[in-house]
Amino acid sequence: MEERKLNWQTILKIVATVLSVISVFMLFLPAMSVTIAEGIVEGKEVALYNGFALVFGYQKDGVSELGFSGLNFLSFVLIVLGVVACVLDIAKVRILGKKSSVILCIVAGSMLVVGGILATFAVEFAVTVSGNWSLLIKNLTYGPVMQGIVAIVAGVCAMVPAIIEIKNSK
Repeated sequence: MEERKLNWQTILKIVATVLSVISVFMLFLPAMSVTIAEGIVEGKEVALYNGFALVFGYQKDGVSELGFSGLNFLSFVLIVLGVVACVLDIAKVRILGKKSSVILCIVAGSMLVVGGILATFAVEFAVTVSGNWSLLIKNLTYGPVMQGIVAIVAGVCAMVPAIIEIKNSK
């Protein structure tokens, strides 16, 4: 049986894959808190939504409070596709021939970085459907920020081996 030697490039690719999977699961962290803007109970938190609710919408007692958000969905899809590209690269799937690993690393890293940047804007991309949202303040919580940072770090870890390989091939 052939033993595989782990070099720093493979370790970075594994780290990128693990971080990108963690970033996908961070969708279930609290993403937006809603507080009352003015009145007797000013500043009281009235609702807390996770990233999944910001992407796909949320209903309470049959009434939609949040709708489907296309840009939040794009962020989620980019991060998931980045995970797939990282896994394909680690599995050494040769899609485009000899330079397939370099291309997959760059594609995975790009998708993760862009998805991470979009994830930090989750509250701005949220679609509010019903109710009087003019009296409420939408606050960003730690979920999208952590998801974005982890996805960006995963993207950088995915791209570094490709950049070094391109530099060394010249």
